[in-house]
Amino acid sequence: MALMAQNTELTRMTQQLSQRIEALTVEIHARLVPGGGQPCTDDAAKELR
Repeated sequence: MALMAQNTELTRMTQQLSQRIEALTVEIHARLVPGGGQPCTDDAAKELR
């Protein structure tokens, strides 16, 4: 039972870390990409060229 509890806790921690990584990725993207992180359309990509 101890191994199951440890596995459950590690799974929870992994999920939390994944969510934090996703949030940080979105934040970084919003700061670096012109337009506040809006998805780049084909037209927008052509303008950058």
